[in-house]
Amino acid sequence: MKPADIKKKYHCDDVDTKFVNHTDVMLLDNVGSKMKKDSAGFLSGSAPVAKVGIMSYLMADGSVLRELVPAETLFDEDSMASLRLKPVTDSHPSERQVNSDNAGITQVGYTGEIIAQDGHFLTSNMVITDQRAIDSVNGGKQELSPGYQAELVFQKGTFNGDKYDAIQIGRKYNHLAIVDNARGGADIRLLLDSKDMHLDGFETSIAKNDKNKQTPKKEYSMKYVIDGIEYDADQQVVNQITKIDNELTASKASAVEAKAKLDSTEAERDTLKAKVDELEKRDIEKEITDGIEAKLALVQKASKIVDKADELANLDSRSIKLKMIEKRFPEIHAKIDENTTDVYIDAIVDAIEVKTDDSNINDQRGITAPVQKTDKKEDAASARIKMNKADEDAWKTKPESK
Repeated sequence: MKPADIKKKYHCDDVDTKFVNHTDVMLLDNVGSKMKKDSAGFLSGSAPVAKVGIMSYLMADGSVLRELVPAETLFDEDSMASLRLKPVTDSHPSERQVNSDNAGITQVGYTGEIIAQDGHFLTSNMVITDQRAIDSVNGGKQELSPGYQAELVFQKGTFNGDKYDAIQIGRKYNHLAIVDNARGGADIRLLLDSKDMHLDGFETSIAKNDKNKQTPKKEYSMKYVIDGIEYDADQQVVNQITKIDNELTASKASAVEAKAKLDSTEAERDTLKAKVDELEKRDIEKEITDGIEAKLALVQKASKIVDKADELANLDSRSIKLKMIEKRFPEIHAKIDENTTDVYIDAIVDAIEVKTDDSNINDQRGITAPVQKTDKKEDAASARIKMNKADEDAWKTKPESK
């Protein structure tokens, strides 16, 4: 029967629904085949894992919710199929669900593919492979508790004279746990072959009961571990402690996250303080002056090389250097891009020589070696006069003495 049909049957079509995660714990009343050891030492067989009836759950606010598990829900084909090949665990995992993160440390076996109805019980075959879990079963830990998600419709009513507050209309199984104590009633338990395992008188006690008479209900407690020590506690107490543990874990996680954010903020503050300290040590005024002088020297040098020198003042230093390189070394300039380092560009610029013109050379010579001025025309005239005078006086040559 589909969930919609179940709602219609129980007159709860317009009632609120919600999904809940449950872990039922029941006891066996002599239903199912015995578990036996195989040649590998594994424990295998089948056992009841759930039954039709009313289950009671402690809610977060401390109230008790009584849920009816009708046959239409328990023996629904899709629900039964979800129990196939699921992990068997030794107690329920602390996360309440088995997943890929914790299966390696929680799984001690697995359910089989034979999921069937046996009267008002749901049975499953299974194999327990872990020796420690087998030892626990041998020691009396023989009850079974399925972990599953259920969809509830909140509709009050009675079933076999007992009141309920809600009806389960869908179950999806996650795992099957071997546990110590039942939620209520001697209904679901592993039956073991006595020649293989010690039963602590369980089969004898069952045999003494009238099969047509319902086994009296017993009060059982759960085992809760605190700092490695097991304590007996009522199911409601365990639920409440688990709730507190979950809240504490969430609070610790929030505290760790807050501490991480604080550490990050302090790191940023320390980094900024270090930068401020570094700036305070620098002579900013001198750096500005040096920068201006370097820029002026670069512009002066570039103005003797590039065209449109009057535009250089509006350019940054790198752009000025690139114009100088483009003018003198165009083949190198063609290879320069945004990834070219300033060190490379500076090396090219330093190699550029600035040539002075002829007027500058003459000026420099005039300063270092002044020209000695002579009147060449006046010297030639004097020489001419002296030559003519010599010709005129030639006849006056004195006679040779005897």
